[in-house]
Amino acid sequence: MIKIPCPSCAGELTFRSNTSVFAVCPYCTSTVVRHDLDLEKIGEMGALAEDSSPIQVGMTGSYKNKFFYTSGRIIYEYEDGLWNEWHLYFDTGETGWLTDAQGEFAISFPSDEPIPSRDDLKIGKGIKLENDYFKVSDIKRVTYKGSEGELPFKATKDYRSFVYDFSHDDNKFLTIEIPEERGLSPMMYKGSYIDFWKLTPQNIRLIEGWI
Repeated sequence: MIKIPCPSCAGELTFRSNTSVFAVCPYCTSTVVRHDLDLEKIGEMGALAEDSSPIQVGMTGSYKNKFFYTSGRIIYEYEDGLWNEWHLYFDTGETGWLTDAQGEFAISFPSDEPIPSRDDLKIGKGIKLENDYFKVSDIKRVTYKGSEGELPFKATKDYRSFVYDFSHDDNKFLTIEIPEERGLSPMMYKGSYIDFWKLTPQNIRLIEGWI
């Protein structure tokens, strides 16, 4: 864990992981990038809209007997609405994402499998990973609506990408994200849909009707 004063307001920013490079100051909402033990202010994050998610930065839980801590959030926006991606640090050293979209939840992890070219990513086309077969079910252009907490990469509001969602006959899913900006690498995540309460979450936001 690393604690460094915010370059804008001097409030203490805590980086729980050595791999975290981006954070939003909880005191002044400055967006900062970490260079070793130095912080660089690159902008400010506007106020995030209220939503009905029970998840918040600092929530803890367990997935497949692995403890996790929720370090940050990115709000994705597309033409039909918004969804949240919450970044997770596991006690095993792994990192993952908890997707929170219109009352559905899923956990995914980065995949190092080869990513198909964009020309091969069409609705209905398939991809095989190990023993799983996934089929492209949705394609959308997205942007970051906002972010908070501690993240492993810059999450500024000018970011745009194309997201390819894949369906599976079981409870699994696959997502490929291809940034529009040149020089940024595509990302692929493989995961499963989950029952939120089976994560035994602690330190959640108390939302009327959830408890």
